[in-house]
Amino acid sequence: QEQANRLLAEAKERGQKKATFRLLNQDAVNNRPDENFFRKLDSSLKKNTAFVKKLGKLTEQQRSSIENEFNSLNLTRYIQEIVSTLLDAKVKMSDIPCAVHVCSLMHMRYQEFTPQLFQSTKRLFQSRVDDKTSFLTNTGKVRTDLRFVAE
Repeated sequence: QEQANRLLAEAKERGQKKATFRLLNQDAVNNRPDENFFRKLDSSLKKNTAFVKKLGKLTEQQRSSIENEFNSLNLTRYIQEIVSTLLDAKVKMSDIPCAVHVCSLMHMRYQEFTPQLFQSTKRLFQSRVDDKTSFLTNTGKVRTDLRFVAE
């Protein structure tokens, strides 16, 4: 009984977090920062490329450090690389919420992110449909990619 109540409380908390992020994402168009905001952030090549590489090995335990790094970086020139890295990353099912969180942060700050993510995801799944053998050999990756897109 106690364990069931704890699981129910955790599920409610996750649902509330998702609802909050959904509202923030829907209102992102009206709340995106202006150009002056981006000038204050770090746009050094070394830190930005290190951040993009870190996204390739994304885990749930890194969520807070990734969010802190994200808040200090100007990633305007790296949006396509981030999209590619997120889609190519070998993310486990348990790490999908962190990847979705990063996507939400990117969507809230960068207008170009969501259309690029949509187009790249569309191309990825179209290539998998066209190449049946890679689809069948990488079913685990396909399953995580579907969950990622669904979330």
